[in-house]
Amino acid sequence: MTEQTFDAVIVGAGISGALIANELSEAGFSVLILEAGSQADNRQQYIDTYYAAEIKTPDAPYGIQDGSGGSKVQANPSAPHPGVPIDARWKDPNAYKTDPRYYFVQTGSVAFGSNYERIVGGTTQHWLGTCLRFMPQDFTTKTSFGFAVDWPIGYADLEPWYTEAESQLGVAGNVAADEAMGIEHTKPYPMEEVPVSYLDQYMGKKLNGKQVGGVTITVESTPQARNTVGYDNRPPCMGNTSCVPVCPIQAKYDATVHLNKATKMRLLGSGKSSVPAKLVTKAVVYKVDVDASTDQVTALHYKDWDGNDHKVSGKRYILAAHAIENPKVLMMSPWKNGKTVANSSGQVGKNLMDHICLVAWGKTADEPIYPFRGPLSTSGIPQYRGGATRKTRAAYRVEIGNEGWNWSAGAPQSNVMELVTPTGNVKPLFGTALRNQLNKECTHQVRIAMELEATPLQTSYIKPSETHMDRFGLPRPEVHYEIMGGAKDVTYAGTDGEYTVKGYVESNNVAQQLFEQADISWDTTVDASNSTPGVFIYNNTRYQYRGAGHVIGTHTMGADKSSSVVDSYQRSWDHSNLFIVGCGSFPTTGTANPTLTMAALALRTAKELCNDLSK
Repeated sequence: MTEQTFDAVIVGAGISGALIANELSEAGFSVLILEAGSQADNRQQYIDTYYAAEIKTPDAPYGIQDGSGGSKVQANPSAPHPGVPIDARWKDPNAYKTDPRYYFVQTGSVAFGSNYERIVGGTTQHWLGTCLRFMPQDFTTKTSFGFAVDWPIGYADLEPWYTEAESQLGVAGNVAADEAMGIEHTKPYPMEEVPVSYLDQYMGKKLNGKQVGGVTITVESTPQARNTVGYDNRPPCMGNTSCVPVCPIQAKYDATVHLNKATKMRLLGSGKSSVPAKLVTKAVVYKVDVDASTDQVTALHYKDWDGNDHKVSGKRYILAAHAIENPKVLMMSPWKNGKTVANSSGQVGKNLMDHICLVAWGKTADEPIYPFRGPLSTSGIPQYRGGATRKTRAAYRVEIGNEGWNWSAGAPQSNVMELVTPTGNVKPLFGTALRNQLNKECTHQVRIAMELEATPLQTSYIKPSETHMDRFGLPRPEVHYEIMGGAKDVTYAGTDGEYTVKGYVESNNVAQQLFEQADISWDTTVDASNSTPGVFIYNNTRYQYRGAGHVIGTHTMGADKSSSVVDSYQRSWDHSNLFIVGCGSFPTTGTANPTLTMAALALRTAKELCNDLSK
């Protein structure tokens, strides 16, 4: 066993870990970053793997095999990560033996449909790049609507850090569109918005000014961490539709940008220079040591991929390993009085949430709208994010997709397969006839997604499995996911356990009205099988949802240590030298994709760490 000491030890090389490492490095502190996964020698390796994959899933470049010969990349069993569940095997904890997609041990009544990466750069290696700010009312849902709980900080507290995060990531957006929703800016976005797509223009022409679902619609551009001009030594977007999972030119931000800065010595002016952080890959952290007499964290333990044990120490410890992996490590680490580390409240692992998505798809009647060009989404309809209806049901944002039926039905590959291997007496198509029909099929495809805020539930949680282990004998995450809860299941008194699904039903009605107004057919079908991932029954009606990839909750922040895990700086209530960061700290999901808020919180935490260490 080896042992080293640093000013700060960070677990996880995703966006939170990378931003904090960069800030501490610039401030002159010694930093160690431990990453469970590995790193490609260069971006082209990921691109080549993606090109070779038969099925273009978000995991295709990074090591998930779909179980039927899809991606040729084998997931490394030393740092396994989940894929999106595709069939009844989501309920089978032994499916992982033959298909690494099923890393989770799922025990809930419904499937958790989101995934993450355990590689250098974390899940920013396959994210879309959407960088929405929370609305001010997202921080005060209890005060404003009687729902869930208020955050211990408000929009005004985070606004300077939103501005800083937008500058560091390089966000392109339209301030006027935000301010129309009550989201005030003290500074403009670093870059002008990403140009809207032909589909966005079509939807705006059909919908702008219309009243649907009690709101007046305006199709607005989406803020995103994607260059529209050269920025931070990265080129402008060239319109590759592979930005989920991999931007081939890194016009879309990913966390390796800040990891590269943090791990190199840089001149900072006034004769000062940074202290390069040390990045150790293939380091699977599995235990946190705490001195029971002082309640201070004293060390972290990790295994390398050869199974050797290592121990590292620091003045400050930052868990930035994801909302699933963070609580798993904490709950694997004994503390005292029968408690595990940071868990005096009993809330570690609880309130696992996601923005469940209603994905609707159809075809334009006459006018082709030419999908499969440019970023996967460039605009949306934000007007459903707020308002008094949040007193009774979940709010949501409408995302407009530029990738046709790719997310919903696997297009265009699925279209090709249907045309060359049709069922019944239909003749297969080849050559010119195939190309013509494929063009006819694909140029009219439309997809939208309604992304709904979630209900914090005690019965939705993650914990280390007691029976199912990885190759090191470490527990796999047991995920018990729910989207509805009874009065005893919800975290906060007075919260309606059906809040989210009521919003889903309303969004389903709105989606159909939007399509009708836009002259789009409604082709969405719900799988009738009870074993299909992402199906729930409400009022005797079957609905199908998908995960948004937004894993939220499990170590929530608050103003009271008895009901939360960390304070507003993401510092553990129980151990003052331990910070637990990321989307797991969110008390509620809000109505925005979480990455920009996560980045803003990380920068705020980094400032607190610098102040701490300077003392």
